[in-house]
Amino acid sequence: MFKYLFFDDQRLFARENLVRKYGTPELIEDAFYRDPNVDMNLSGSCVFKCPDGKYHMIYHGIGDDTNAGGIGNVACDATGKRKRRAFVCAAVSDDGIHFTPRMTGADSCAGTPEFPNSVSDATWDLGELGCVVEDRKAPAEERYKALMVTSFKDDEFRHRDYLMASPDLIRWHKMPGTWHQVGTEPIVSCFYNKCYDNFTIICRPDCGERRVGYAETSDFKTFTAPLHCLQVDSLDQPLDELYGMPAFEYDNWYIGFPYLYGGQPHKNWWKGAEGTMHCELAYSLNGKNFQRSLRTPFICGWDQQTIDKFGKVCPIVWPNWMLRKEDGSILIYAQIIPKDHGWLMKSTGESALAVYRLREDGFICLASERDKTARLATRENIWHGGELTVNIRCSAPATVAVLRPDVQAQTCRPIEGFSHEDCAAFCGDNCRWVPEWKGGKLDSLKGRNLVFEICFGGGELYALSGDCTPVMFVEARKHELFGTLPTRKGW
Repeated sequence: MFKYLFFDDQRLFARENLVRKYGTPELIEDAFYRDPNVDMNLSGSCVFKCPDGKYHMIYHGIGDDTNAGGIGNVACDATGKRKRRAFVCAAVSDDGIHFTPRMTGADSCAGTPEFPNSVSDATWDLGELGCVVEDRKAPAEERYKALMVTSFKDDEFRHRDYLMASPDLIRWHKMPGTWHQVGTEPIVSCFYNKCYDNFTIICRPDCGERRVGYAETSDFKTFTAPLHCLQVDSLDQPLDELYGMPAFEYDNWYIGFPYLYGGQPHKNWWKGAEGTMHCELAYSLNGKNFQRSLRTPFICGWDQQTIDKFGKVCPIVWPNWMLRKEDGSILIYAQIIPKDHGWLMKSTGESALAVYRLREDGFICLASERDKTARLATRENIWHGGELTVNIRCSAPATVAVLRPDVQAQTCRPIEGFSHEDCAAFCGDNCRWVPEWKGGKLDSLKGRNLVFEICFGGGELYALSGDCTPVMFVEARKHELFGTLPTRKGW
């Protein structure tokens, strides 16, 4: 299966009267979670729907620790007296939106057996949660892995990263070894990579290095050294830094939430006491080589819906997890902090985990220009059978024509019975519209090279999908002559 998501025009023949823009994540009005004992100031929350039918969230926050003397991973409040550190916590939900604590930071300090995390408990080192990943091929007792990040001081400041495993997100045990060869920081994500049949870890290449790298593992026992993935470039604002990028697999695409850290003063010293954080979008077809999309905020703390909820601008927003619901809609989980970067390890009492809802495929779209008919044509697709699905919202009729290449005429012509005039027009909002033609089912054209042309007005096109292999000109001619399919994956 291939899904056209319109991050770029790489696989298009034509695009007329269409403007590329982000979709709109909707901040769910009553979906704000606050832990009663820790401040949720840090990035890092992972949500899974488990066999018990409930949604389990593992997250971390900052809390007071009176026993933290002499341990490296602590910070002081503004008075310099209160010791604070990260605690790993858990919550549960019936709908993936409204959570209640399953175990709070205070419980963690007491050493709750289901999720031991106290300073004195050797099972969990002191540290922060990078992410949790589900490994469906692993033995049952290791189905979920937590990639932990632990900072400490010996001869030099560095990080020691370790792994925990669980069958159910409740009972945990420590795994041998470390997962990062030099040490990193807690903005981490991990997903199964379909292109390479392994797991890709998106993380900082080194602690303190504000760029994005990736490492790989097939067994969570051996890990490659981090390689470069993404950094800021000349299109970014002055002094912006790429703070990190959670990333996720989505229908054979890989979607990244790059954090842009900006607004710092122009001073010749470490930049961390001030500054804001917002999220843009990045994308990849192989989970390693990412490209940035529009250079505007996808989720930020200064949009109107955030201001309406919090009553003010929130300088820091960490969108760090994505979950798909049964109806195809997407939930995005983000920590929202109404303070600047320097308060991450300090108390605010105001930070919260918010939930955004996004329509299926709703990351980016092509929107029709006002009062004009929009036209989009794909390049050729080797059609393997089945029907085409269109994710669209429009107020003027949408029709799809199925075209065949005419090499001698150097154009594409409608297949008889599959022209725009033969298509039953659609108006409205449907994430999975299946076009119908007088010529019959699209499945009847199995094995042929097809071009899809869609025309509509007054709306947005989010995706086209079907069982096909998109090809460029030479690949299409090879298929016509020799019946060959491209063997390259991921680009």
